[in-house]
Amino acid sequence: MAKTRTGIPRSSPTTAGAMVMLRQDAPIATFCLLWLVACGGSRPRAFDGQDQGLYEGRIMSRDVERGRFVFHHTCAACHQGRVNPSGYGWEPWRMRRQVREGNHLMPPLTSELVTEDDLESVLAYLTTIGGVDGELPPPPVEVVEPAVARRLGPGEGEGLAAPPVSEEPEPSVEDGPERPLPDDG
Repeated sequence: MAKTRTGIPRSSPTTAGAMVMLRQDAPIATFCLLWLVACGGSRPRAFDGQDQGLYEGRIMSRDVERGRFVFHHTCAACHQGRVNPSGYGWEPWRMRRQVREGNHLMPPLTSELVTEDDLESVLAYLTTIGGVDGELPPPPVEVVEPAVARRLGPGEGEGLAAPPVSEEPEPSVEDGPERPLPDDG
């Protein structure tokens, strides 16, 4: 009987069992190989200045709760244990790049999976756990009518702005609508 280099006969139950096992696991192995190739199985690129320009900009959302929801429903399956982004302190552009392009361990997440608004919300959430080192946009300024602003007490109107003043005076009710002048002719 012929033997392999390890000394095990070619027709031994061990060899036959391994061949059957390989045939059964072929679909799984094929899937894993295709997943690695399609989802970033190549070596990761180094971060460089050109990458920053594509993803540069301040965080555009203040919606931390939405970001927490998206993170826990989309990202947490992989990012609970050792790869939890808590404490990374990355700049927003770097985290955007990581999400959109991935690397050898993480597949890229397209805007079909995580919309731009959801990504910005996730960045807002990651600022609360130290994953991203960035500032949230300022809260929106609420416009208050002048009559309401006069009724507010001291300190109650902070963060509120009056509506913009029009250049043209508003017509009064007494004047009525403007009518064309009669033709003298």
